[in-house]
Amino acid sequence: AEFGEIDLGSGERLQLGGSPGQDRFDFVRRWVLSASVGALLMLDVNDAAAVDYASEMLKGVAELETAPLMIILSCRSASGAQQEAFSAALQAKGHDIVPLVEADPRDRQQMLDALGVLASLLSLQSQNL
Repeated sequence: AEFGEIDLGSGERLQLGGSPGQDRFDFVRRWVLSASVGALLMLDVNDAAAVDYASEMLKGVAELETAPLMIILSCRSASGAQQEAFSAALQAKGHDIVPLVEADPRDRQQMLDALGVLASLLSLQSQNL
């Protein structure tokens, strides 16, 4: 796993943790997710196996005592139709609507924007508690 921090100013810091997606790192991923309030699941929605992989990850997160808010991060460009098909396929597998954000992981600003979406959703979630 990898860890880092982003200084948000005013004394606030965002702590980040990352874990590879391979099965052999499942124990690390579960540990990181168990301590998280929000998470980005990075995948290529164009990949034929993406729906099954996302579904398995979402099932695993749902089994946690306190599940983090999930956003799916599409790391490659996908048309609106491809994104809709991916989301519909996840719903057909019994999952609720999961926000889908497109961002290139090599582009710092796009990743900060994705984290901004996650932070905004977390803020809305906390207001509704």
